[in-house]
Amino acid sequence: MRLAFIDDNKTVLMVNEIMLKKEKIIKNEDTVVKHSQINEFSEADYIDFANDFDFVACDFNLGKDSINGLEFLKKIKNMNSEITCVLLTGDDSLAMKTKMMLHVNINYVIKNNEKNGNSTLSQLGELINHCRNNIKNKTNHKKG
Repeated sequence: MRLAFIDDNKTVLMVNEIMLKKEKIIKNEDTVVKHSQINEFSEADYIDFANDFDFVACDFNLGKDSINGLEFLKKIKNMNSEITCVLLTGDDSLAMKTKMMLHVNINYVIKNNEKNGNSTLSQLGELINHCRNNIKNKTNHKKG
């Protein structure tokens, strides 16, 4: 599986990858790419990105001079409806929930939301596993 993680905080990128590998969510055969800056992406970069990954997790706030994560994911999703897109945000407001209801084809995870017992990593793990199962099912369906 090909996974991409985007966050302007390089420490968060590194920790998430380490923890997801430790929990065996990310497998040895997976390809993982981390980006801390996407503000200089060209249209060709977006197309390549949309076609090169199965799963993209992107932070909402990507820095002062950058596109926000939701706009980035919407652009990617419009280019490839099959890709699993996940927005990571610390915003648990009604406004954010309403905004995400308008984009039902993009999942979202509230970062550091331990109130409901679901950590960011466990939610990401569930979404990655769901994506992995969808890929397996499509592959098996094509064979049969």
